[in-house]
Amino acid sequence: MVPERLSSRESIAAVIITLAVALAFPVKALPAPVVHEKTSSVYEAALSAYSLGDYGKAARLLKKKVRENPDAKSYYLLGYASYKLGDRIAAKRYFGEAYLIDPRLDPRTILLQARKEKEKKKKTERGFGTKK
Repeated sequence: MVPERLSSRESIAAVIITLAVALAFPVKALPAPVVHEKTSSVYEAALSAYSLGDYGKAARLLKKKVRENPDAKSYYLLGYASYKLGDRIAAKRYFGEAYLIDPRLDPRTILLQARKEKEKKKKTERGFGTKK
């Protein structure tokens, strides 16, 4: 099975953002975040909203999520949602927070996850993903 790939434009954007954040913020070692089931479902709802293009809803959910249980994936997705909403300053801040929590996280995986969620929703709407 061949893994899904981002377009070259998305890959370049992700690399540039990651490099900018890496240069702007020093690396600090932090303990691994504890994942709570409740906040994980909030992340899933935010990912779903983002994949459907509802960036405002995604941002609201992710802000709630990072207040309760901050993690790098949530901050990165919040950064992308803020960027899509036109708030470049907030996006940069959220990317920085994500990098401080986990400098090894590849932001492309988050975009791929959002794309897969969108495709899954499309299949479900067409009736392919459900058992009868």
